Amino acid sequence: MPFGLKSAAQTFQRLMDSVLQEIDSAFVYLDDILIASQTEKEHMDDLKAVFRRLIDHGLVIRLEKCLFGVSSLEFLGHQISKKGSSPTQAKVKVIQTFPQPSTVKGLQEFLGMINFYHRFLPNIAATLSPLYGALKSSKPRQELVWSQEMKQAFLNGKTALANAAMLVHPCTDCPLALTSDASDVAVGAVLEQFNKGHWQLLAFFSRQLRKAEIKYSAFDRELLGVYLAIRHFRFMLEGRNFTIYTDHKPLVHAMAKTTELWSARQQRHLSAISEFSTDIAHVSGKNNIVADCLSRSRTTNAVSLGIDYIAMARAQAASIDVQAYKTAFTCTRDYQYKIERARTRACV
Repeated sequence: MPFGLKSAAQTFQRLMDSVLQEIDSAFVYLDDILIASQTEKEHMDDLKAVFRRLIDHGLVIRLEKCLFGVSSLEFLGHQISKKGSSPTQAKVKVIQTFPQPSTVKGLQEFLGMINFYHRFLPNIAATLSPLYGALKSSKPRQELVWSQEMKQAFLNGKTALANAAMLVHPCTDCPLALTSDASDVAVGAVLEQFNKGHWQLLAFFSRQLRKAEIKYSAFDRELLGVYLAIRHFRFMLEGRNFTIYTDHKPLVHAMAKTTELWSARQQRHLSAISEFSTDIAHVSGKNNIVADCLSRSRTTNAVSLGIDYIAMARAQAASIDVQAYKTAFTCTRDYQYKIERARTRACV
């Protein structure tokens, strides 16, 4: 490979793909080759097949950089095992010990490290929203003024990475489900597969809403969330049957709607979604794992503030002032109705 070639990476990747394309157990990224086998015997056969292909094409390996016959290894910044993939402990430790940046450039470096593992982190876009807000209209060398909200988001990002979920390996024969959710500031989704009697995590997706998107209606935000999630997971969803789950019931009937839609944007989003799947199902908040996490956090905050909504409802029902107000409102409404009826008769 000549030094200075602009398309060196693409050229070398194309070479490696052509060398190992017939070996299903070999996964290659540039000069990193991962060989995953079901059994020890299969692994020996796969190794021999890879070595044979490398020899045939005049390629050699450096033994001191290789690991053979292990059940877990680090590959492209991820810890890979038979259970799935997760961030490496070394990388997580570096991010957890990363000092609080004093400049915009330092904050960009921190967010870049976190975003490298974004698919392991649910709802990370909303978690880091205050930090992204600090990057707007700021110069790289500009000093940062840290608010309490930014400091909390900085710590929450580190905690989210420390508690990153284990993502399983994709199974081509397993049913897929895409569960989406939208809030006032971000949209998110989780891709799962049904294997061995339960749902397994494949990846998370989240993205902040732009300034114009924040003004969307609830229906438009939920629709945007599904559209963006499908576009993000396109490489895994294209050509496969999957079900879209949402806790926004009007979105379920959008595909079968016979009347004309309100905007061209909705038509574009629904048209793009229908190219992949028209199977949209409603799931209640208590059964929607993604949305339920958010609803639980809101309930917990309400309880921590000392607000008991059930007791409040009972107190309102027993309150003399509330009952008197309801009686006065009913009498006023009946009186206004009689006046309007009298006016109608007079006109007739």
